[in-house]
Amino acid sequence: MLSATISSNFHPQKILLPIDFSPSSQAALDMGQNLARHFNCQLILLTIVPMFSQDKVSDEFISTFLPDSVKSDDLGQLAKVASVLVADGIKATSRTEVSEDVAGAIMLIIKQEFIDLLIISTHGQTGWRETIFGSIADAVVKQVECPLLLLRSVGSTVKAEQPRDRVKGTSVAIL
Repeated sequence: MLSATISSNFHPQKILLPIDFSPSSQAALDMGQNLARHFNCQLILLTIVPMFSQDKVSDEFISTFLPDSVKSDDLGQLAKVASVLVADGIKATSRTEVSEDVAGAIMLIIKQEFIDLLIISTHGQTGWRETIFGSIADAVVKQVECPLLLLRSVGSTVKAEQPRDRVKGTSVAIL
């Protein structure tokens, strides 16, 4: 529960939560649900489908490395999650965007929706995934102007071969 000092000085009306259904974004969803309930505010769930231009990557790359949530048509999961939150008394909506620039799309939604708080998780990945996809969280942290709650997965190196079946823990920083 938040302290009285924090909640008396900060009262968001809209929280944006980008989610990709990874274990670390599930931890962010749990935090977003708690904060939306505490502040009785709207929680906007956002999934961004990465779009790759043909001149940058091949079709084989896209079919091999596109996130499982997109490949397996889990985008319907987003609406289901929002429905569960609404049934639990939380003002939740869902939104799906397609973009080459995931961080840029997040920044655009923040401006369009007049977001008061962004909650984002890192995946703690290094190596080739970081090189190819870049760090979305890092790009957002450098650009965001609204308050940000950044949740970082513990165990900052997730090997591509290992299944990400749970979050080992999280640490929280408010920027």
